[in-house]
Amino acid sequence: MPVAGGGQADPVRSRTRPSRAVRAFRVVRARLAGLLSRVWPRPVQPEFAGFLLISTVSFAVDLVLLALLRDVARLAVWASFALAYLGAQAVNFGLNKGLTFDAGDRPVGPELRRYLVVVTVNYLGIVLGLGVGLHHLGLPLLAARVLAAVAEVVFVYAAMRWVVFRR
Repeated sequence: MPVAGGGQADPVRSRTRPSRAVRAFRVVRARLAGLLSRVWPRPVQPEFAGFLLISTVSFAVDLVLLALLRDVARLAVWASFALAYLGAQAVNFGLNKGLTFDAGDRPVGPELRRYLVVVTVNYLGIVLGLGVGLHHLGLPLLAARVLAAVAEVVFVYAAMRWVVFRR
């Protein structure tokens, strides 16, 4: 396998020793799990802490893409929302596959198909269904969206752990 500089990657070394970025992520993930465990009544697993960290990054990507697509590219609001959401979900899938769930060496196809189902159910059922439903029941819009986001974190984590990246 060619690498930068024209050499060949050592397949044994690349499988036995994670990259510096992966090792750094694991350190941050473990520290975050320790911090969260101090305020949560039960210990927080490093895997879940990593998922929360990547979800935060993905949400930031969503917001940046939304602003760029709407304000710079001048796309319609619906198109900006849809494309930003898709871009953020792509980042979320890639980072969680390689970092949180250690599935980087497995084929992408089956996991991506399962993830697309999860994203569709999440968007239609939780983001739109629950969020809009709570708002129509009288909850202020932002409060409804925050509660939907909490449900979203629980659903997506469980789906990614036990369905998308199942071992």
